[in-house]
Amino acid sequence: MKQVGVRPNHVTFVGVLSACGHVGLVDKGLGYGLVPKPEHYNCVVDLLSRAGLSCRAGKFIEDMPIEPNAIIWRTLLSAHAVHKNVDIGEFAAYHLLKLEPQDSASSVLTNLYAASRKWDSRDPTR
Repeated sequence: MKQVGVRPNHVTFVGVLSACGHVGLVDKGLGYGLVPKPEHYNCVVDLLSRAGLSCRAGKFIEDMPIEPNAIIWRTLLSAHAVHKNVDIGEFAAYHLLKLEPQDSASSVLTNLYAASRKWDSRDPTR
């Protein structure tokens, strides 16, 4: 794009962030300097979470100038289910279920408990 003089737009930015997240190029993904739109925040949470940077992802959500939506929380929950991070998973599920009580977050959380061998946490009746 640079070679032909085309300036990237917000859609290009989504693609770049997503690609960087899938191949682990955190610094490249964060180094573009475009003013983010709401859809970019989810991409950054995914980028940081996929890289296993839980604290950075949490801090990023905390510092966002917009209110985190269900997509942000679902992204955080899904990534941390993969990494088996129960604390972040519970935190994300709590916020997600506050926004969307019928979401499947509870089943993702149950699977996270099972994968982490937290059997007592798996059954909500205990």
